[in-house]
Amino acid sequence: MPGLATLTIGTPGFRGLNKQQAGSVLPPGWATIANNFVIDDQGRLAVRDGTRAVSVGGLPGSPTEIQTAHYYKDTSGAEVLIVAANSKLYRLDGTAWTDVTGTATPAADNWQFVNFNGKVVGVQQDEPPIVMDTVSGTFAPIVASSGTVPEGTAVLSAYSRIWIVDKDTLYFSDLLDETGWAAGTAGSLLLNQVWPQGVDTPVALADFNGFLTIFGETQIVIYSGPDDPTSAFSEFALVEGVAGLGCIARDSVQPVGKDIIFLSGNGLRTLGRVIQEKSMPITDAAPQVRDFLLQQANDGPLSDIKSAYAQFHGFYILVLASTVFTFDLRQTLEDGSFRVTEWDPNYRAVASDSAGKLVLNQGADMYRYQGTLDNQLSDGSGGDSIRVEFEGVWNDFDKGDGVGERTKHLKRVKIFVNGGAGLLVAFRWSVDYSSVTVQRNIQIPAGQVQARWGIARYSVDYYSGEFSFNTASANASRSGQVVKVGLIADIDDVPFALDRITIYATVGKLTL
Repeated sequence: MPGLATLTIGTPGFRGLNKQQAGSVLPPGWATIANNFVIDDQGRLAVRDGTRAVSVGGLPGSPTEIQTAHYYKDTSGAEVLIVAANSKLYRLDGTAWTDVTGTATPAADNWQFVNFNGKVVGVQQDEPPIVMDTVSGTFAPIVASSGTVPEGTAVLSAYSRIWIVDKDTLYFSDLLDETGWAAGTAGSLLLNQVWPQGVDTPVALADFNGFLTIFGETQIVIYSGPDDPTSAFSEFALVEGVAGLGCIARDSVQPVGKDIIFLSGNGLRTLGRVIQEKSMPITDAAPQVRDFLLQQANDGPLSDIKSAYAQFHGFYILVLASTVFTFDLRQTLEDGSFRVTEWDPNYRAVASDSAGKLVLNQGADMYRYQGTLDNQLSDGSGGDSIRVEFEGVWNDFDKGDGVGERTKHLKRVKIFVNGGAGLLVAFRWSVDYSSVTVQRNIQIPAGQVQARWGIARYSVDYYSGEFSFNTASANASRSGQVVKVGLIADIDDVPFALDRITIYATVGKLTL
């Protein structure tokens, strides 16, 4: 069946990354590279938002890098950003940072912070827990009114108590009192007596639909009745235990709706269960990037792994040693797994505010995730372009018509994008599993307006008019049975989303 054929990839990469099967022929919806993209609300690969500094001048004392970030919200609703860097603690006041270390004496910056009864409490390994009472205050070590404040590795604020895990013991405070650890309804639980398969190392704590979840490195235990753990009529009891699967990074744990996302030694997981049936389905949230994700996780200290649930933006973000993954939470794939994209900036600290909007650090300052340029100053001036890179999968374009087994002689390529007016796109392709790539520069026509419905897709009131649909094409060459396409573009202050790629080719003889 020789003749001219139109080989179309609709919505390129809409399934997100698939690094697990990158060398195989896959459906064209997958991507093997999806760098600095997100999955937008139309299900397309679209350039991620840019970043804008939250402050003028950065942190005092010129520390090298922020390690931890947290939004502290008090009972009045006032909310401030707290960060840790170079054994100091800082609060963002407007566009300036204030040192709020107070009488605390941090030796490291791997704090876990929680909001509790109008205050913010922080813990980290082998250091006294600290507290700040008001959004205008400073930190101080917690002074016990009864017992001894445990020095733990993980903390949870839930059920009107502070819960701290230290080595083989879980401690819980008195009601609404972070200073009470021996009086009232305070108490403790020896974890070595409850792990399903003996000794484990506790890593993280979480509240899951009214149940207390304790994550070990290789096991998980679930307790009912945490709101009243010490009374004579208490229902505080072990209801489920999972052996062989735990959490390897404390700060990967994020409650997401009615589920919890966490990083295990077997990949990213979600913890979904039906308590009434005493069952715990555990699903792999991203099997298509599992090996690459774990390799990245093990390239650096597990304590450096951070995450946030950016509800406003619709994704869970996981910061690893040398890369950042985002997992789209608005719509899963057919098997229930998340669609994944990858970002290249080397962020370290991430947090989301009460509205689910994301902030992330670059060195010694925090940046809001907004706009269409990277590294903007706090007033919106300056900024750098965002480089996106897409690479698809090996595709034989078989639709049951015999084309898949025949040689394609490439003649022309055409890209269809939303936005991107005036951009120069480096379009690339290769054939038959070869590492040799052909590249053509394609200029997208300029002069089009760039927003939908008068409101920009990535920042309100940034553009006006209608979101443009643009096409551009270039001559192609080379022949092969399978084809892989990709592109690189520096997105400079415009929206950009991939809509379609079309390859025009003559279909030749059967490949034997």
